[in-house]
Amino acid sequence: MWTSPIFLLLVVALAVLLLLWRRNDDVRFRNAAAVVAVLLLLWIGWQLLGPESPARQMQRKTEAMAAAIQTRNLDALFEHVSDEFRYGPMDKARLRTVAERYLGSGELGSIEVWDFRDAKVQPASGNEKPSATIQFTVKPKGRDIPDVFFRCASRWVQEADGQWRIVGFDLYRMPGNQPFSPPMFPAR
Repeated sequence: MWTSPIFLLLVVALAVLLLLWRRNDDVRFRNAAAVVAVLLLLWIGWQLLGPESPARQMQRKTEAMAAAIQTRNLDALFEHVSDEFRYGPMDKARLRTVAERYLGSGELGSIEVWDFRDAKVQPASGNEKPSATIQFTVKPKGRDIPDVFFRCASRWVQEADGQWRIVGFDLYRMPGNQPFSPPMFPAR
């Protein structure tokens, strides 16, 4: 929300108008700044209290999955994973087996996720469900995990209950944007 172009535009416009009002003591700049401030507050209110967009739901669920990894709650983690999940030859059941092993051993302690962007939603067509992609940055932390981070291009599907669930992802090592396959996952 805080990096949205609309938010940034309103904040810059407000700052410029306040600066102009302070320099010129012109009531028109004060009134314009008041209008922009009201628009900014309305926009923030809509973002916080309005309906949840698909992009916001995917971000919230990704953050919930990261929290579930830290608390070792596999049920909370996998409630956001679609039964259609695929990563190479790995399906949801195999992913859960791998997650149990790595979380149980302590090799993976937590992950951080941030910088969500590029959400693209495709409406349903024919027999296809609505689908979406969203990218974000991810950093795994744990025993023997090097200090690296990745860009994750995640794929989602909207299921019959109206909820978005992850169906797959691709990782790219940063910097450099090189494709990366986690060593604990079977070869793609």
